[in-house]
Amino acid sequence: MRSEVQRNTGFTLIELIVVIAIIALLVGILMPALGKSRAVARRMLCMTKMVNVGYAMLLYTTDNDEYFPPSVHSFSIADPVAAWDVQLASYLGYTQFAADPLSVNIFTSPQLVQLRSTLYRCPEDERDQPEPAFAPPDSYLSYGKSVYFELRPDAPDPQEAVVLDGHVWKRTVDLPRPTATVVFGEISGGAFGVDHVMAHFWKIGRTEPGDGLDLVRHGSASNYTYADGHADNAGFAETFDSEIDIDRWNPATAR
Repeated sequence: MRSEVQRNTGFTLIELIVVIAIIALLVGILMPALGKSRAVARRMLCMTKMVNVGYAMLLYTTDNDEYFPPSVHSFSIADPVAAWDVQLASYLGYTQFAADPLSVNIFTSPQLVQLRSTLYRCPEDERDQPEPAFAPPDSYLSYGKSVYFELRPDAPDPQEAVVLDGHVWKRTVDLPRPTATVVFGEISGGAFGVDHVMAHFWKIGRTEPGDGLDLVRHGSASNYTYADGHADNAGFAETFDSEIDIDRWNPATAR
């Protein structure tokens, strides 16, 4: 009787195969769902970072007579002479940049490298991150600022003045529709100094629409930050489509 009970308490080979098959089936069902949840979480984390950048930008403009911080596209002729990632750093908790942002060495500052590889870095940005000791840290940036807020009639590029149509959009109070005007997008470039988007080039046909952006970093869409500080996830065509006259990058046409 004891031996018969012992035999009945074990698993047969068939039963083990069935259990393994069920586990494999469950894993096959759950893995795509887990992968999708992970992608959603990373997209939301990226959006949170872009919202933080947007609010830091608003705090900066409040302290600077409503002027937007410059990008490297024009920071050398701006006052103060420092790009937006340095200017916004103190509003994001990096107080070491608050006293004198112009003293920050963009090539060697470990704090700036850390800032660009954390708060300014999307978790879905899979571009190789260069070693700080051997490459400028600019390529760590996942986000770029539209240069529409830096163009001016006396710009070196005469086509910039054409795009402006007589307007200069350097201050938040000048924007007709800040809730609809894109300021930051997710960039794809990795070269030195890439912290901006030449969105006006799309209008004049100098580059293809979306050039400089990662349009599908989050599946079929990407994240964008607007002049009122909010961010959303959208397809690029929702922000720019010349065929149906959509251009939310140009403050004059954003709606």
